[in-house]
Amino acid sequence: MKYFGRDAYPHLLMVSAHFCLRHTMWQAHKSTRCAIDAMGKIAHGVFMARDDPMMRFRAPSELKQRIEDAAATNGRSLNAEILHRLEFSDENSQILRNFLEAELNELEHDMPHLSAARDEHKTRFQAAMDAVLSGTPIDGEVIAELRYELRMAQERLEEKAAQMRRIKRVLGE
Repeated sequence: MKYFGRDAYPHLLMVSAHFCLRHTMWQAHKSTRCAIDAMGKIAHGVFMARDDPMMRFRAPSELKQRIEDAAATNGRSLNAEILHRLEFSDENSQILRNFLEAELNELEHDMPHLSAARDEHKTRFQAAMDAVLSGTPIDGEVIAELRYELRMAQERLEEKAAQMRRIKRVLGE
């Protein structure tokens, strides 16, 4: 569906016999920024009035091209595409923030368990090393496995801590 301005009647009306009905419907809905499309359905969205303030800004040519391509794909004008993106950026930011906060809460919940698992592996590895030092024969594969498990537990803990730091940085905490 394309978005139309207040004075875009030729685009809104396909059949001139229905002009009066559609014109009346358009007048009734223009205050709520709606329009009547060619099939007589109400089209809600971003509609600009001639008295809306104008803004000019500079943008890199690559960004302008991407927005123009998106506008063509979505059947919008360049202006309507920019407004659409601005209107939904706040909503999407809040969705992302909620997701990141949930992830952070889950990580904070998991950190004590990961620390406890690492400490358990550390204790088991230290006990095996103490046994070796006291002269008790222990298979080298067991020590290698314990060392590997300890290293993996430490890496998981460090990875989750780094993930928490990144999320906090994005959230501004």
